[in-house]
Amino acid sequence: MKISVVTLVKDRRAHLTKLVEGLVRSDRAPDELIVFDMSATPSPIVPTPFPVRHIHRPCYRLLLSAARNRGAEAAVHEGLLFLDVD
Repeated sequence: MKISVVTLVKDRRAHLTKLVEGLVRSDRAPDELIVFDMSATPSPIVPTPFPVRHIHRPCYRLLLSAARNRGAEAAVHEGLLFLDVD
C-alpha cells in the first residue's frame, strides 16, 4: 500500500527540516509528503527523493483538526500517516 505522510507546521522551520530529514533516512520512505504550512511565510523544505506537496495557507484561526483534514484531502494515496512536526 502506498503511504502519504501528512504534517502541519506553523513557524517551526527547524522541526520541519528534522522531520523531513528523518523521513529521507527511514527504511521505508513515504510515497509522498503533504506539508500543510500555516506560517506567515512559507517554510523551506529540504530536497527529498519522494514527492512533496507544500500547501501554504497562512492561518491564524484554523483549527488543527480542520488543517489535518485539508492535508488529508490533498493526499493522493489511500494510506495516511499523520506525523506531528515536533
